Amino acid sequence: MTSQTLPPPGWYDDPGGSSQERYWEGTRWTKNLRDRLDPLPEPAPAATTGRAAPASSPAPQLPQQFGAPPQQSGATGMAPVLMPTRYKMVRTTADGVPLAGFGMRALATLVDWVLMGLLGMLLAWPWTVRVWRSLQQMTAWSLENPGLVVPVQDYDYLTPFSIVQYVTLGACFVAQVLLVKLLGGTVGQLLLGLRVVPSETGLTPRVSWRTSLLRSGVWLAVMAATQMVLFPMMISYLRPLWHPRLKTWHDSLADTQVITTRGTFAESVLAGARRAQK
Repeated sequence: MTSQTLPPPGWYDDPGGSSQERYWEGTRWTKNLRDRLDPLPEPAPAATTGRAAPASSPAPQLPQQFGAPPQQSGATGMAPVLMPTRYKMVRTTADGVPLAGFGMRALATLVDWVLMGLLGMLLAWPWTVRVWRSLQQMTAWSLENPGLVVPVQDYDYLTPFSIVQYVTLGACFVAQVLLVKLLGGTVGQLLLGLRVVPSETGLTPRVSWRTSLLRSGVWLAVMAATQMVLFPMMISYLRPLWHPRLKTWHDSLADTQVITTRGTFAESVLAGARRAQK
């Protein structure tokens, strides 16, 4: 018994029996549907003659469960033959581009924090040096006085540390405004193939200056509030876990979403959009 060759990714007749097409990603079905681009024509009624029309073979019946690879029919025009298996859900924008998952967004945020932290320390280098020296002094005091609380107020730490923090936040704000508008995302997002787009329009290449400024401003307000209490940042960054459209606070107020441009499904959708624009 030879193994079946899986068909390439693409849109096929919905094995659930609807009038739409469902996307096959190469190994399994997704939950992404679209209207048929070229509906199959209705068969023309047979002309009335004195002879009975020859009997035709019955149309294949779709199983009640579905998900197996579609079998391409070549030039016959037959619908794909489908067999039971499972499919996975991919959340998309209204125009069909997959949204970035929480894990990829969290990783991109981590990359941004590391890079922007280094940039902030360089921009505020004199205060960074003061913070480092104070940390060394407090560490030495702690080793000499085990079990006692370090008197932070006695060291030159709090003021230069605050300056470094706010310089870093300012650098992040400026970088976000420029990068999201000009390149479509922050450094971490670009490295991981993520893009910031207007809500439900994943095929739009860039957001406006106003949207980029508003989105970055909301992010800055959340981070500034976090200097006093931690929960604003935590809630905002964890919000995609329960938000139906995977949005943080700065996404919701600026009316944006984060999409992914990598993976078979995303690449197929974006390639189709580029072909349609030619």
